[in-house]
Amino acid sequence: MSVRTFDPISQNSAESESTQLAISHSATQHLITQQVNHPSEYLKLDLTNSGCSGFKYKLEYVTLVEKDDIEIQLSEHIVIYVPKIRYAMLKGTRIDYVTEGLNSSIKYSNPNADAECGCGESFSIKTSDTTAR
Repeated sequence: MSVRTFDPISQNSAESESTQLAISHSATQHLITQQVNHPSEYLKLDLTNSGCSGFKYKLEYVTLVEKDDIEIQLSEHIVIYVPKIRYAMLKGTRIDYVTEGLNSSIKYSNPNADAECGCGESFSIKTSDTTAR
């Protein structure tokens, strides 16, 4: 019998910055301007269960971070917090701010994403195959 598992806790949080998260210059500039409206809050990237594929990104300003959240310095001016339980699923994600026509938005490029739903609202995570004994 084959079982597909994903263990987000099994990842080592003391990895090099290149394997953590990355941010584009345009996303950095956008988030710096947003911080003006949130001077005493922390920027947190999380995942929520959503849509037909499983997960949706949730980037928000929060007043408190959890004690086990992982702090990541994305740039000189941007620090982001990621819940430890979600870190392995977000590891390697690149955050960008893109303009398409008249619309601008945050976009994520996640090497752990296996598939996205047709509308782009949600995505699934790659899992490893293990054999149950």
